[in-house]
Amino acid sequence: MFGVLKTWDDVRSCGHVEVDKQVFFVHAKAFDRISRRPQVGDTLIIDEIEKSPVGIDVVRCSIEGVSL
Repeated sequence: MFGVLKTWDDVRSCGHVEVDKQVFFVHAKAFDRISRRPQVGDTLIIDEIEKSPVGIDVVRCSIEGVSL
């Protein structure tokens, strides 16, 4: 599944990704090892999601085109 990073807060290390008009929460710990911080507009490859009490969280993902 693919999504676009719509917001990112470097201080809190989290943001929101839009997938098919739905918004998911993503935390830095969900990313596999990456060579740079996520940036708004990045396309994310989402490998795993889970429901949380307040919505849907991305559990594991990577940034398309960014090497480890």
